Amino acid sequence: GLLNLHDTPLLIFIIILIAYKNFIHALSAILPSVATLISCFAISVITKHDFNIMHFVSSALLLGTGVDYGIFITKAFMDNYTDEEIELTYQSIFICALTTIAGFGILAVSRNYSIFSLGSSMFIGIIMAFITAYFVLPYINKKK
Repeated sequence: GLLNLHDTPLLIFIIILIAYKNFIHALSAILPSVATLISCFAISVITKHDFNIMHFVSSALLLGTGVDYGIFITKAFMDNYTDEEIELTYQSIFICALTTIAGFGILAVSRNYSIFSLGSSMFIGIIMAFITAYFVLPYINKKK
């Protein structure tokens, strides 16, 4: 086809760059997605299993979730949210991460390899997206 899965992060970055008109903010918004994609690959290496179709499925889901977290945090700093508004944004992302981890985390204990691959990739990926959004993005988007 015209675009492949590996082109998607670049396409998303270009869309965000056009919307934000700022390279650093666009990079910040996509950074949690990059962290999730790296962790999705890493989990297959760590578990000594081949990268399979479920890793690709989880990569697509993680890409969307990670960029959402990144957009929410980056936008909070771009729009000069108050400390209280930023804290509420962090709390919202934390609750979203916990519910997603709960939903997919249970799949990570499955004996079925495909379901295990999906669950473990999503579990680690969401944790990485949250950590990146919560701890790394504030340093990139220094509050003015």
